[in-house]
Amino acid sequence: MKERIKSNLISWIVAVVLIVTSVLYVAINSGDHTFAWLNFIMLLVGAAVLIGGTFLPAVIKPYVPLVSAIAVAVAFGHQFQLTLETLSDVWNGVSFIGGSPAMGVTFSVLFFLAAAALIVRCFLKEKAE
Repeated sequence: MKERIKSNLISWIVAVVLIVTSVLYVAINSGDHTFAWLNFIMLLVGAAVLIGGTFLPAVIKPYVPLVSAIAVAVAFGHQFQLTLETLSDVWNGVSFIGGSPAMGVTFSVLFFLAAAALIVRCFLKEKAE
């Protein structure tokens, strides 16, 4: 029972963090080069799958963290690619692509931490009821 409570708690915490991060992502970063609607949508999909997975049948529940992790990993990968484009300007001392490197790195790290937490969640044991 402790394993189930721990894994569900991690899922709910990550879901809340994903929702807060996605709202901040749109509010703070939406006018920047390092913003993409794909990332926002994938974060919401990841959170919705986690929350909705709580109410799914036991047969489907083991796949919920994996599907959510894939959605958040897609958002991380795309955000990282956008951030590297902006960081290349900083490294080369030019202003060709533009964008805020601080926002890009901040959101890349947040997306990475969420994806890492979901990947860890995939390997937690869950006893059947």
